[in-house]
Amino acid sequence: MMLRFSMMTLCALSAMACATTQATTTETPAAEAATSPKAAPGPVGNTAAADIPWAPFNPEQPEGIHVYAIKGNPAEGAFTALVKMPAGLKVPMHTHDHAYSGVVLTDGFAAGATAADAQVLPKFTSWTQPAGASHVNECRSESPCIFMVNFKGAVNMTPVEETVAGDGAKTVAMGDAIPWKAAREDMPEGPKMHAIHGNPKEGAFDALVWFPAGMATNIHTHSSAFAAVVLQGDHHRGASADTVVSLGPGSVWHEAADTPHMEKCAGPEACIFAISFDGALDTSQVKMTAE
Repeated sequence: MMLRFSMMTLCALSAMACATTQATTTETPAAEAATSPKAAPGPVGNTAAADIPWAPFNPEQPEGIHVYAIKGNPAEGAFTALVKMPAGLKVPMHTHDHAYSGVVLTDGFAAGATAADAQVLPKFTSWTQPAGASHVNECRSESPCIFMVNFKGAVNMTPVEETVAGDGAKTVAMGDAIPWKAAREDMPEGPKMHAIHGNPKEGAFDALVWFPAGMATNIHTHSSAFAAVVLQGDHHRGASADTVVSLGPGSVWHEAADTPHMEKCAGPEACIFAISFDGALDTSQVKMTAE
């Protein structure tokens, strides 16, 4: 089901402040953080979770929040990234100039309009955060909290003391109640999708995808670049069946537009991944087979 309440995050990539120790924050000059080469986008291709080159968003605070930009540059414009918050971190109420969507990868991530109403979100929960809306976020876990963000512009942060409603709907799909819909009308038993932001038929969008165990695609292309992170399953992908790589939970990819590739959910359980497309989803070339 869909729930509505004020949400969330991301001091994580903010160009103004990041925390260095549990329950504390320190301010960093905007220019220093925003121009850090650590914020540059990752390369096109597939990256296993164990190989992600996490780096502190603020190089002078190595114990603070870490980030990996999958696609785009946080200092310049729209981007997709993974964010890793240290255990116990609490980020005070703040706003961002641009809207974004997010997906929770691990246990313990909490968020809300204020510290008083922050609540832990189950893994795979997705949300949209309107531009200018105030929010707080915390990592209530003994291990780091990891989530994906898809910002619609360059990241910034403005600390606030009173709640700000922002502009636009705040929607959440809880991880244990995702409203899946068939991704293709001609394959009701095939992949399913939940659109988080945007419309896949009309233009750029962010979504969750459920891919049946054993199902594979042919080699195909998409007219738009896209980024993704695996949430569940053993997902195989590559330029051909002979070159596919195995990507488990936490692994990511950045596929350039018009790049030939294929996908397969190889393990015994369904694969779930979050995607962010730069344009509408064209599937005219895609054919699927099931084992």
